[in-house]
Amino acid sequence: MKWTDVAMLAIVAGHRQGELARARELQHVQTNLVRRLLAGAATPGEVRTALTALGLDPDGHFHAVHARLDADTTIETLERLLDVDGRFGRRNGLATIVDGELVGFVASLPRAAVPVVIGVSEPVPLTELKDAAARARRALDTAQALGAGRGVYDLATLGLQAAVLADAAVGACWSIATCACGTA
Repeated sequence: MKWTDVAMLAIVAGHRQGELARARELQHVQTNLVRRLLAGAATPGEVRTALTALGLDPDGHFHAVHARLDADTTIETLERLLDVDGRFGRRNGLATIVDGELVGFVASLPRAAVPVVIGVSEPVPLTELKDAAARARRALDTAQALGAGRGVYDLATLGLQAAVLADAAVGACWSIATCACGTA
């Protein structure tokens, strides 16, 4: 009986190590896929194969998302909110952490209250995610520069403010009542 217990514990420990290694490998593959899609480096065949295996529509339209984490919000909270963790079957999209920020793409935006500022793009085909990711980051940067509260922001919502903040000279004039060049 003692030898059986020892053998069972060894089998369980080995199985757990195998499952953890498999989960790490899957996370690595998904992270690389997200990065390649957002960089515009993924091939159509790679996209179709990988997304179909993950239960995502390779012909669908997705919002690029970009969020900065704060001390009160965990990665798991944002993944659950965006429904990219695959916990309950079909995923809404994919996301990963790059330089401490969550980046990725989702088919639909969250309807629940959002605990951080999230920049998003309009829905685009996967082939246009590179430019959409840049717009999502710009929306996030603009919302944070304006001191916006927690929520989801896109360039259409932020309007002209995004263009003003992108141009340092115009932004400096806008932020004060009188422009340094003498015009109001």
